[in-house]
Amino acid sequence: ALAAQRAAVVATDGAVYSEVPNGQLMIEQCALWDLIYEHLSYFVPTSLELACTRAGLEVAKIGAGFGEQFLWCAAGPGDARPDAMPDPAEVDAAVGAARAFGAAATRRVADAREELAGLVAAGPVALWGAGSKGMTYLNLVADVAPVAGVVDINPRKSGWGVPGTPLVISGPEVMVDVQPKTVLVANPVYIAEIAAQLSSLGVSADVRPLWG
Repeated sequence: ALAAQRAAVVATDGAVYSEVPNGQLMIEQCALWDLIYEHLSYFVPTSLELACTRAGLEVAKIGAGFGEQFLWCAAGPGDARPDAMPDPAEVDAAVGAARAFGAAATRRVADAREELAGLVAAGPVALWGAGSKGMTYLNLVADVAPVAGVVDINPRKSGWGVPGTPLVISGPEVMVDVQPKTVLVANPVYIAEIAAQLSSLGVSADVRPLWG
């Protein structure tokens, strides 16, 4: 795909902008809710730059955005260097973090299951965000205690089931009836926005992320 992007801009000396999920954030913060089958590869800055270089792109800048959840790379056409190699120290650091991810993820699931059980014991719990993060979370932990509702602002999702669970997705208005004590937000970027929407519905709840 990167080589195709280079071919598309090389004649015009154009630029290529690429954006991918931030694998470094995932392994450093153990954000296992972001592991989904549609993503065949996960990149850290070192591997993204190497992939671009090997495809014949001259990397101008690499950064992270949207709450550090995505890596982005700005590049232009350059000479392909299929044998380019990264800094060994950076590779060792990334590999070491990836190897530690499995054990950390196991602990994260156990902690999340214990936390959800405790939250439900204190009052109704709803999850806001029926995307990949929310789906993964619910499949890993929701069997330990009943979740009172799953909400998404996308009207096309309303009334559809959550794969792997008996839960059904609803629109935000269902929160008026549920009156949750806790609302778990699948993507922490939207916490303030969701808290404001709940307030406009007359719902007072503790709004918090799935982790952190």
